[in-house]
Amino acid sequence: LVVQNSSLVLMMRFSRIHTSPDRLYLSSTAVLCAEILKLFVSVVFSFIFDAAGSTKSFKEIINGEFVVKWKEFAMLGVPSALYVVQNNLQYLASSNLPADVYQVLSNLKIVTTALLTVVMLGRSLRPTQWGAIGSLTVGIAIVQLSFASSASARASASQNPVFGFLCILVMVIISGFAGVFFEKVIKTTAASIWVRNIQLSFIGILISGLACYARDRENISAKGFFHGYDWTVYLTICLSALGGLVVAIVVKFADNVVKGFATAIALVISSSASMGVLHDSEFTVMFLLGASMVLGSSVIYSSNSGSISGGDSSK
Repeated sequence: LVVQNSSLVLMMRFSRIHTSPDRLYLSSTAVLCAEILKLFVSVVFSFIFDAAGSTKSFKEIINGEFVVKWKEFAMLGVPSALYVVQNNLQYLASSNLPADVYQVLSNLKIVTTALLTVVMLGRSLRPTQWGAIGSLTVGIAIVQLSFASSASARASASQNPVFGFLCILVMVIISGFAGVFFEKVIKTTAASIWVRNIQLSFIGILISGLACYARDRENISAKGFFHGYDWTVYLTICLSALGGLVVAIVVKFADNVVKGFATAIALVISSSASMGVLHDSEFTVMFLLGASMVLGSSVIYSSNSGSISGGDSSK
């Protein structure tokens, strides 16, 4: 998850800025391709691990989870639809913010996840966790102020930092709700993570396909579905698809503590790489202070999240 998270942010950013505007690919098509790839991988893994390579067993599993337990399948429509929206917002945000700023601000999902966990799952937070959330909020504000003070010098004419920040805010709210909802479903039902990912991908393909048609049908018709695709786009798609699979594994077999630490480590890696390789921004005292507060708060919150992580509230 550390490798996937940090790599996706950097590759998504690089794929959007390394080419001319007229050769820029359509993000809606990339989201659709990622869903298709995730579906393919999930089907293969379910066939191998769930059905032990038996076509008959695989058909029975699919019939049982899609038809017999159709209510559980229908419930997955909620996080699946939200994940598609979230993925599209990721592209919009990464196109308008440097990778390091995007990654730091995306840690707001810890706040939304914590609040929604309390509301939706009835769990409680320790005082140290609420303190970490407050520190996180301050740290993010400092980062935003440091970015705003030098944005005019760093941002290109095509970037809109305010729009990127708004996309981040909407994205973290969606991420928190979808994550808590998905955790509840995956830990209270018997289906394997591969079957759940098949269901999520199936719904995601339908929704992202409709998004392609509604949002970019004219551009797709004029330029082609794969307009602007190169190795950076294909790698971004693979990393995005991998993320859906890895997160499901972490939520199912580990907990939010592991996921929180992975996110914090990925923050350090992607921020350092962004500054050293992409030259999106430069180290400033204010940014280092804000980033340190965000990173420290993430670690403190994660290390004390035993009461809210996992599917069993008795943990």
